[in-house]
Amino acid sequence: METIETIIARRSIRKYKKEVPPKELIELIISLGLNAPTPKAYREPRRFYVVEGEKKNEMVHLLLEEVLVMNRRGINTSSAVLTCRLMLKAPIIVFCYRRNIESLPTNGISKKEQEEDLLLVDIQSISASIQNMLLAATDMGLGSLWLGDVLLIDEKINEILQTDEKLIAAVAFGYPDHIPKPIQRPDHQLVTWV
Repeated sequence: METIETIIARRSIRKYKKEVPPKELIELIISLGLNAPTPKAYREPRRFYVVEGEKKNEMVHLLLEEVLVMNRRGINTSSAVLTCRLMLKAPIIVFCYRRNIESLPTNGISKKEQEEDLLLVDIQSISASIQNMLLAATDMGLGSLWLGDVLLIDEKINEILQTDEKLIAAVAFGYPDHIPKPIQRPDHQLVTWV
């Protein structure tokens, strides 16, 4: 598939077949994600945790329990419930993290500057990786879904994955069982030429 065709063909997939994509395919997709640029030279803020099979199902059930506890406390978790249900349907979930700043090269930048000024740059790097992975998956016949609502339950996810890094997002991968129609976006309202 050509790049432009892949961008046009990419969809947010919410229904997946039970068939699990080969590990090598997911490894290639993540490798292509890591091929995305980082705005700061030699800074590698990205880390990915891949969860599949029974481990994934066990994890998502624990997350659903956490969401229900939050709900009982009066916290609106409806989007997190939907996210957990979507994660149950997908064969593979990749959790996308910002590595601990202590492990990143400082290039003379203070810890305070890293925490404040470089957080946005690191999120940009991770987002570029996610976009690469979404496009690579589409090109290889897989479906994907960018999951931002995992941030509502990031503490529980960190506990399960045994990390104290900063969760940025998650991505679901699998063979699509339904491909939705494209969303019509109001381009004329989103772009201003000066």
